[in-house]
Amino acid sequence: MRSETIKRVAIAGATAVMTLNIWTGAPLAAMWIGSEIAAMATDLAESLGAAIGLSLLFGLPLLPGLLITFGATYGILLLQGSAVALLELLLAAHFYGRVYRHAVRTGLLARYSAESAA
Repeated sequence: MRSETIKRVAIAGATAVMTLNIWTGAPLAAMWIGSEIAAMATDLAESLGAAIGLSLLFGLPLLPGLLITFGATYGILLLQGSAVALLELLLAAHFYGRVYRHAVRTGLLARYSAESAA
């Protein structure tokens, strides 16, 4: 009973806060710009992380890794909303299978397992 009451109060409080329109004009624009900058920074970090991962796995330089990452991201965004979920699943399975095979062939998997066991 008590937890149900707490849930109702939380939902009512959240609804009341959402209906308030206290931010308008310049403060709203500043928060919007700040959130866009933060979103761009996280996207950049994800892209660089993927490029570094490709560099470590396949020995690619960072610029080609970034271009591959951007191309893959753009391709996935183009495929969203269309009926190609099966194709996406097959491509992802193929890619991760190749990554796994590369890790096994180069001994990365065995070294990681030995290091984590020690």
